[in-house]
Amino acid sequence: MKPVYIHNIGFVANLGGNSQEAWENCVSKKSCFSKFNGEAVAQINDADFDKFNPEHKGYKRLDRSTQLALFAADQLKQNLNKETSTLVAIGSSRGATGIWEEAYSSFSATGNAGLLDSPLTTAGQLASNVGAYLQSSNFIDIDQSITCASGLRAIADACAWLNAGFVDQAIAGGAEAPITNFTIAQMQALKILGGEGDFPCKALMPNLDKNTMVLGEGSVLFDLSLEPKNAVAKIVGVGFGTETGNSATGLSPDGKCFQHSMKMALKATGWEKPDAIVAHAPGTVKGDASEMAAIEQLFGNIPTTSTKFLSGHCFGSSGPVSLWMAVQIIKNKQWIAPDWSQSPEPKSVNRILINAVGFGANAVSLAVEYNPVL
Repeated sequence: MKPVYIHNIGFVANLGGNSQEAWENCVSKKSCFSKFNGEAVAQINDADFDKFNPEHKGYKRLDRSTQLALFAADQLKQNLNKETSTLVAIGSSRGATGIWEEAYSSFSATGNAGLLDSPLTTAGQLASNVGAYLQSSNFIDIDQSITCASGLRAIADACAWLNAGFVDQAIAGGAEAPITNFTIAQMQALKILGGEGDFPCKALMPNLDKNTMVLGEGSVLFDLSLEPKNAVAKIVGVGFGTETGNSATGLSPDGKCFQHSMKMALKATGWEKPDAIVAHAPGTVKGDASEMAAIEQLFGNIPTTSTKFLSGHCFGSSGPVSLWMAVQIIKNKQWIAPDWSQSPEPKSVNRILINAVGFGANAVSLAVEYNPVL
């Protein structure tokens, strides 16, 4: 594939409202954990987002996931060419979760659908609202929902569209606001929620013996094109993998889907192996173990980290959060990993592999490389 260049990033998550602030918080290992229905969550605590009130018809009625996406898109607005063909591709595992729950609760109580009408309660309103907000005269919108791999799959889709010459630029990433009553109840039913201490999510902790996943929320959008100028990093490989397993998530103990996606991503790069990996690693016993088994099978003991101990699991936007971290590591030449990590420190951070996977064992991997700013 032709390299796809990352020019600008729109970012909002519990680490901060923009990339610089978020990276400073990440380097200093600040996190924003609180409680929702007795469970640890990583909620956004961002005054800028709270004050965000764009000129967008019906903004106040939109689901929080869409509002987060618009906030991230606003950071990209000034640098876009509104006259050229643009793909807006956004992944979300659950879509408009909060407003759907609110609407269904009202329907159950009164029998009146009220707000329960498309597109407000669907994932399909994410990309269309962002495209309209960016005021591109020629945009195509795609919403991707393949559980927690959704955001990284949307970026992979954008790479394909750019390589095929269908569009000249793309805004791609993920948006998710899963901290709701019903989502918490679902995760409790699966018995995968945890949360104790200053860093309740123990992603990549050696010999993890209990599930520690924490829910997070946020949106990360990337401004992508085939033009190398002013790009700090480039996507040079894309990989996919899936498998049919007997576990609740579909993952096998040796992470076959991860092995497939990582091999495929590396095939186009010419790398023997990456310098480091930003793993999906949600802080669950079986999830972390499956991915680490796949990584060790392919690369041995390689530098590996995850965003989840800082950001919680942002579901469909977790892959874009991981890609954001990889770009910051490449740009700042600083490696971030949890204190309990037994992974070696990387000698170089110019070539990084990013993984994401969701229920159904749908894995996606991206290979990202340093690009000298021209």
